[in-house]
Amino acid sequence: MMRRLMDLFISCAPGLESILADEIIEKRMGTPEVVPGGVTMKGGLRSIYRANLELGCAQQVRARLGEMRVVNVGEVAKKVSKLELERWIDPARPLRIRALSRGVSPQSRLHHTGAIADAVAKGVARRVKAAPPEGAEGAHLHARLVGETLTLSVDTSGAPLHRRGYRLVGGKAPLREDIAHALVRASGWDRRSMLIDPLAGSGTIAIEAALLASGAPPGAQRDFELKHAPCFDAALWQRTLDAAQPSPRDLPTVRASDRNEGAIAACTDNAQRAGVTLELRTCSVSDAFAELPESGALVTNPPWGARTGGDVRPLYRRLAEAIAALSPEWRVAVVAPRELGRLLRLPSARMTDARGTKVDFFVREG
Repeated sequence: MMRRLMDLFISCAPGLESILADEIIEKRMGTPEVVPGGVTMKGGLRSIYRANLELGCAQQVRARLGEMRVVNVGEVAKKVSKLELERWIDPARPLRIRALSRGVSPQSRLHHTGAIADAVAKGVARRVKAAPPEGAEGAHLHARLVGETLTLSVDTSGAPLHRRGYRLVGGKAPLREDIAHALVRASGWDRRSMLIDPLAGSGTIAIEAALLASGAPPGAQRDFELKHAPCFDAALWQRTLDAAQPSPRDLPTVRASDRNEGAIAACTDNAQRAGVTLELRTCSVSDAFAELPESGALVTNPPWGARTGGDVRPLYRRLAEAIAALSPEWRVAVVAPRELGRLLRLPSARMTDARGTKVDFFVREG
């Protein structure tokens, strides 16, 4: 088993880096350092396994294989071939290589990412004694050249980590699972009181909240590229899975409501696949606020964007009125484009990117 520590880069949606770092600290997974696009930290195989399995805000976990100084294409293949690539690259599986080049003279061949990728591929073939076939599925190497420093990393996740596996049915404009998870965390919900989503759609926010409250690992139902690496330690992976299983606990009420019966049907199916229990209601936004306790959290993703159609501003105004009528003990977190979110009369806590649109988290602390 490989015990030495490696440099890890765990990526996330822009603007969510600090939430991801807090999640890592909460889980006692390592000592993260916030960088643009994610966090860096030291870790071995167990850290890699845990990060993929347990982090709800993460998008990808990369392990750095090596860093080298290069001044020409020939050096790339030679120095790459000296890395212990056989631990991570199975020559029988497809291999993707993505190259990035910055700060390199336009006259140099290293200015061209295609030349870098070809050179890395030659170095890999020398090391693993065969040329892996090219393909979208399989191992994925990231070659990043800045000036004369080339860094080579391997993606241990495979499909982006937000693809949990439970959402086979989506609504008109579903919120990505990692952003939903981050929004629930940003709300400051205590995971004991009630949480409601009055515009639940296919249920992503409610499901992520229920998973968070239960302690179930977000990645429990999906596969990871790390399992196909030659260095994969099946016994360590099983111990990691066993340790991540939640202990029995009293679970809070998570209420998901929507006026659309089809959305609630999709929410029901998705929740069953995720293994969580939700309180489901088909009702209007106003009725969703009935019979609430004195404290809790409202976390929601109101409709926005071209796919929703129509003028949604009246809905935002009704939502703002309902939020204003809530007890001060209620926490609120809403994700929306800034121009619509302003109608809620809530402060903006951070900005991220959802489906190619810049959106804000509008948060009210209880």
